[in-house]
Amino acid sequence: MAHGVKYAVQFVGYSARVLKKGRQDELAMLDFISGCTSLHSDDGWVGARDRIHLASLVESIPELASELRQTMLHDRQEKEERVQSKIATASWVTLARGEYELHLSRGADVDKFCRQITTCFLEVRDILEQAEKIGTGIKRRPYMEYIDGIAQSGVAAVEYFGLAELVEGRLIFHPDYDVLFIKQPTPDTCTTPS
Repeated sequence: MAHGVKYAVQFVGYSARVLKKGRQDELAMLDFISGCTSLHSDDGWVGARDRIHLASLVESIPELASELRQTMLHDRQEKEERVQSKIATASWVTLARGEYELHLSRGADVDKFCRQITTCFLEVRDILEQAEKIGTGIKRRPYMEYIDGIAQSGVAAVEYFGLAELVEGRLIFHPDYDVLFIKQPTPDTCTTPS
């Protein structure tokens, strides 16, 4: 990111990743195939069917916090039973409600998670709207062509389209096309620890 720029959006493949200077992980993501939009916190993430439903999800966070606390409490009790039975436990607790999902790491602070998601939304809502406009204007190859290419060669050709930086409330897009080839692992190339 350029000096003085606090937020940027990377357009990679069929998605847009919202980044914040000084933070290693993305704040939010738009998926241009499914339409899904997600917000990320230190301990989890929330996803909605689209950017519009994301606003509804964030508005309902206060009501969902109570349900999430109950789910976490119930999950802790089940985890204790599974540990005693030596059954593996997942590292996430998931709460799915209609058009959206919440994913929270086990043992996380629900109130902190809810505050971070709400703060994140307030920071990026205008950025997401602008990123959606830029991202839908990018000419990409058909998604099925991308998938077929992986199936045929075992290599994913992931396209990078550029970076948009937030300057005075407006995303300025800097196109910069590149392709990264990623070989898909096959069972015979994976190693198993002995």
